[in-house]
Amino acid sequence: MGFKFMHVGVPTVTVQPDEIYVEPMKIYKTEVVEPFKIEYLRFQDGTPFPEIMHMNPHIAYEVECIEEAKKGTQVIVEPIDIGDALICFVVKDNVIFELYQKK
Repeated sequence: MGFKFMHVGVPTVTVQPDEIYVEPMKIYKTEVVEPFKIEYLRFQDGTPFPEIMHMNPHIAYEVECIEEAKKGTQVIVEPIDIGDALICFVVKDNVIFELYQKK
């Protein structure tokens, strides 16, 4: 099972340049900012994402199979269909990870 690093998601309360609002998730997000591969997230009231994600960064990996990759972790957000991929969020060793599987 391969894990390919994608980005670090950093929660913020500060409006970021060129952020995009994602209505179903009730978040503002940026595209991944180079060279450090940072994605900024601003969570809004009613977001389905748990409080732990509002205050802690996450590390995102592309995986071949979310079901396999999430084994042995604590799932905090079950897989979500985002159109061209599935994502879910898990905790392993007190670190939040985003698992991203292309369709």
